[in-house]
Amino acid sequence: MTMHLRRRQRAPKVPQHELVEHYRVFRESGLLWPGFSKRFDAHRTVGMTYLWGIPVGRFRITPRAPSLDMPPGIDLVYTRWPIRDRLVACVDGSFDGEGRVGSHTFCTFRLVPLVALEREQALQMSAAGR
Repeated sequence: MTMHLRRRQRAPKVPQHELVEHYRVFRESGLLWPGFSKRFDAHRTVGMTYLWGIPVGRFRITPRAPSLDMPPGIDLVYTRWPIRDRLVACVDGSFDGEGRVGSHTFCTFRLVPLVALEREQALQMSAAGR
């Protein structure tokens, strides 16, 4: 009798320079340390979570159909953790998200594109210089 062991589907390793979309994580509620950011590849199929600039978790990006409790969006399914981030896109290019373990939500957060933050800081600096 042959036993087949199913391996978890893993996100492919992607070189750092191919992770082109960079987001800063802002905690809204629940258990979430400061200092997190996320990067997505250009095709939005895989990504990496960072804590203070150190890679801590790889994930696959999967589309999500609408349900009774969530509008359509994307899920970040971590390869080594039992965590799933559920994201909903906002019109300004950011995402509203919630971190889940199984059916339990342990935090809510907002992902803001790093380029938007840099642009806002530049505008504040130029306004302060006037």
